[in-house]
Amino acid sequence: MEELIEGVCSSMKLLDKEKAGILITEDDTAELRMRSGRCLVGRIMSERKIQKEAFRTLMARLWKTFGDVAFKELDVNLWLIEFSNGDDKRRVLEGRPWLFDRNILVLKEVVEDVAPVQMDFSKSLFWIQVHDMPLICMNREVGYKIGATIGVVEEVDVTGEGVVWGRCLRIRVEVDITKPLERGCVLDLNGKPVWVSFRYEKLPYFCHFCGRIVHDKESCDGKRGFRQNAGDSSRQWGSWLQADDLRSHKG
Repeated sequence: MEELIEGVCSSMKLLDKEKAGILITEDDTAELRMRSGRCLVGRIMSERKIQKEAFRTLMARLWKTFGDVAFKELDVNLWLIEFSNGDDKRRVLEGRPWLFDRNILVLKEVVEDVAPVQMDFSKSLFWIQVHDMPLICMNREVGYKIGATIGVVEEVDVTGEGVVWGRCLRIRVEVDITKPLERGCVLDLNGKPVWVSFRYEKLPYFCHFCGRIVHDKESCDGKRGFRQNAGDSSRQWGSWLQADDLRSHKG
């Protein structure tokens, strides 16, 4: 409470009555708490305002919900999405990330004590494919180690035996979209360095100068440092980070 008051007081001087505080109990919010459990808050990470009706129509078509879904705009590119069917909400969350007009839609559960405009939309789940892997490294344990260097690991796509024998290892990771996309990492395999490369499924538009999905174009350090006559080959990020969607190895 004191920190909140200090923050507000930095811009205005509160009267004693204004900063006294009003007690809100669970009984006061019980009905809406149940309703918020059927909702998600979503932000389209775009610097331009999206077309509302196109967004509603496309997402409803992509999600193919069994029950009704309602979209309410809360702010520019910020939406409250309410599902009548809990399974629909679960499937939408499992299908992340979702894109609209090549921009990522970051979906979050409702946070009871935070206004939607103040919620943190800096992270999003991605399926990341790890390519050029030695076969002996293609298991759940190595997947978690690699994923943990990127963000919070939600899942490693392996068989019931905990391995995958194929072209790549898939890891579902929560990625900070305000930081440059990681392009790979070095594995120390029995003292030998091995480079493995990353590719991202459902990758939205991102800056090929600095590697960020979300950034201020006017303050892009990568763009300022890019030599105009150098050509695309000198860029450190590019379309090669886009991966084809692959089916799960589970089953």
